[in-house]
Amino acid sequence: MADAHRKALSKSDFDANCYVQEISSGGDVYQDLIEEKQRIQKLSDDTSVALKKNVYRNYKQFIDTAKEISYLEGEMYQLSHLLTEQKSIMGDMLEMSNSAKDESSKDKLAAQNPDDKKRSIASLLDRVEGCSRIAEIPNRYIVHDGDLVELDGETYLETQKVHIYLLNDSLVVTTFIRNRRGPVRYKFQALFELDSLAVVNVRDVECAKNAFKVLRFPDQHIYCAENAKTKRDWLDRLEEAKKIQAAASTQKRGLTEQILQSPAGKGAFDENNPFAAHIYETTLQNAEWLEELPEDLDMSIAQRNFEEAADMVLKATRYLEQIPMTPPLKEVKSRVDNRVKQLTDVLTRELQGSPEKSLRGGPQVTRRAVTQLIRLGRSTLACDLYLKNRSTAIKQSLRYLKIEGAAHLYVTKLCRLFFNHIIETGKEFKFTFNEQQGCFSAFVVWTKAELKGFVNQFSRQALAKQSNIGAVADCVTIARTHCSSLSVIGLDLTFVLNSLMLKGMQDVLQYNKEQLIEASRHRNMEEKWYPMNLKNPNAANTLIGEMQKVGYENFQQLVYDQCFVKVATSTVAFVKVVLSFLREALKLYIPELHPDIISVISEVVENHVDLMSLAAKSDRFEDGRANVMNNIDYIFQEFLPLVESKIQNVSGKKVHHLKDIRAKNKAITRKIQSAGVLI
Repeated sequence: MADAHRKALSKSDFDANCYVQEISSGGDVYQDLIEEKQRIQKLSDDTSVALKKNVYRNYKQFIDTAKEISYLEGEMYQLSHLLTEQKSIMGDMLEMSNSAKDESSKDKLAAQNPDDKKRSIASLLDRVEGCSRIAEIPNRYIVHDGDLVELDGETYLETQKVHIYLLNDSLVVTTFIRNRRGPVRYKFQALFELDSLAVVNVRDVECAKNAFKVLRFPDQHIYCAENAKTKRDWLDRLEEAKKIQAAASTQKRGLTEQILQSPAGKGAFDENNPFAAHIYETTLQNAEWLEELPEDLDMSIAQRNFEEAADMVLKATRYLEQIPMTPPLKEVKSRVDNRVKQLTDVLTRELQGSPEKSLRGGPQVTRRAVTQLIRLGRSTLACDLYLKNRSTAIKQSLRYLKIEGAAHLYVTKLCRLFFNHIIETGKEFKFTFNEQQGCFSAFVVWTKAELKGFVNQFSRQALAKQSNIGAVADCVTIARTHCSSLSVIGLDLTFVLNSLMLKGMQDVLQYNKEQLIEASRHRNMEEKWYPMNLKNPNAANTLIGEMQKVGYENFQQLVYDQCFVKVATSTVAFVKVVLSFLREALKLYIPELHPDIISVISEVVENHVDLMSLAAKSDRFEDGRANVMNNIDYIFQEFLPLVESKIQNVSGKKVHHLKDIRAKNKAITRKIQSAGVLI
């Protein structure tokens, strides 16, 4: 059934519209579509698995094929080059001259003694920064070097200029150090072992001429030479070095098998054999598996079997720590270290994947890569990559959040989304880095940085300067409540959240202060300063209920004759809006905000009292001057003590500044009397 389904979908004349229409023409359309979707999904998964298996199974064949392609392209290139050179006699003579020089240099290199080779490596150490470990391998020397240009694999644009050294067993890539004086001109970038790479010629195109590829799973690098002759020289030297390296490896394995199969074992040891010391060492240590370890690691990495690769690395590390480090073992250790770096790079790319993957699977999708990095001794790198991965996922999820509806609805969704991400990240962090106690400080620092980004987005909607203080208080309360939920992972960052929101809350208080002062001026302009007349008892009861909602429990004591209030209409309105403002402001209260709340209340009250003092001195209110003074006395004697008690109940501090304002009552009365006004 599956094969028939696969054949139907893979036909060249397959029509998707007809296929869907045929499925939809049945009885239970919904169920048919669900079943068809499941079959197609299973077919897709099976195809994907089969493709992966084929890729891993044919990896070696891919390398061999790439080599054959390189040989064929090289031969075609030689034919084309020879045909071009026939056009000019002078060019032919120059080529012959250069060839003679090359032969001379090769003869000199062939006659080079071991001391000359060591001096070649010493010259590399003198010119390249950060490559001291390269000289630790015995019998290593420079075959060729030169300047090349590295190109981008997709766009073929220049990425950087490099200087490459071809050694007898590896390829060293270095970059130029700018503005550097002295012999050190290059910085070490990478080392590729010759037995783990393939070189492929690249056909000349308009944007990439004289280029060739260096393939090393899972990466490829494209280098461009200055001219065709330089490119040909690099290809020939690379191929020759790889052949020599392959022959040496074959000889080494043959001699190893010969000694291991010999009854005497040691009897096959020949001092004139350059590989005898290594074989003797291997025989004594009974560690022939080390010889095949680099290839086994290459295969495990290619198959994405990271756990097996890490197991082999740890086994080799433990073994090498227990025995003396001889030059042959140093060579093996260097090759293993290169594979460890390659494995680390692959795991790093796993953690630097697309944010959609982390968003769908949560922090658990990173566990596999992070765990293997920790086992390889890269816990700091694993911690940094894991937290960066989670930062990307959080930003991606917040980007999907739409701004719609009231501010507190958006803030509720924003807080729930952000703090849930932090809690999930913290739980996974504690599970993965349980034995890496030094990494927990990095998690705290990361959480604080993420909280700062959250407050920036939160402030744009909830702490805008022209926001109503009631809406701001609701949003801040929601944020604090969600922040307190971090206690489930052992964090209490409410104080950090409050400090980050402090500036925004101060701006909101200042804006609302200006609004209160402006509203008070408008009310006082039309005020007659007679006791407020509500005209009916129902209106009085309604007003009493509204005052109780804003925290004025004893307001009914100001009502007399069922519908009159002892103070003027503007004073009643002033008291109502100030108490409403104070109730919301105290929801924002933190010790750092205490001076700002006191300052706002003080300025608003002083402004209102100044307006009433001007009215008391004015001839317009000569008949109602006593009523004005009654309103002033009410503000100082009853309203301010009420405000002080509410602030003190929340803060636990005495409000000295408001008491100083109350002391101004007598001073205001004396000023009015000194102005010749009879009260």
